[in-house]
Amino acid sequence: MLTKKNPTLADINIKARNILANPLMRPKITAERKDDSYLFTHDLSSDLTNYYLITEQLEKNLQAAKDKNQVLAVFYLTLNGFKQIRNIYGHSISDKARSIIVKRLKQVLDVNVHLSHLNDNEYIASLVAEKNQIEIVDKIMKNIEIFSSRPISIEGFTIKVGIRVGTAVYPIHGDKVGVLLDIAEKRSFPVKSAI
Repeated sequence: MLTKKNPTLADINIKARNILANPLMRPKITAERKDDSYLFTHDLSSDLTNYYLITEQLEKNLQAAKDKNQVLAVFYLTLNGFKQIRNIYGHSISDKARSIIVKRLKQVLDVNVHLSHLNDNEYIASLVAEKNQIEIVDKIMKNIEIFSSRPISIEGFTIKVGIRVGTAVYPIHGDKVGVLLDIAEKRSFPVKSAI
């Protein structure tokens, strides 16, 4: 039996680069369709940048942190149970739930945090901060915990969506975007017992 392997962030970035490098695969931007580039690089339901711009944004943030002797915090957020919500309540309710979740995330995240939509239930957030302000990472994590404990009410349904968050910080955990993303993703999973 063949099983489909879940793509890693590296797989997604390679696919995005291949699409962007091949003019036959990317949409042509014409006078009539001048906003195609926006459509191609943003999630329309949330107005967040999508996976095509995540690496570019993180590279810019990392370079800014290096240039200014600051830190870059990368947050890997996964919505727990979101696929089950879609299966139980349908696309309409799950889309509305995702819209509410993004609005709430924007409210609890620091104004300097850049939030991107990676895929159906995963988001990447990043923040460049002064080294003496690293405690802001803990504050953001606590805000996300508080946010994720609040249920969502949609069309008579009460839905609870948890969020797993993993973080990685430049220069502590690495000095490459791929390394920071991999560490943040791994840290978003609960530690499993060796027994």
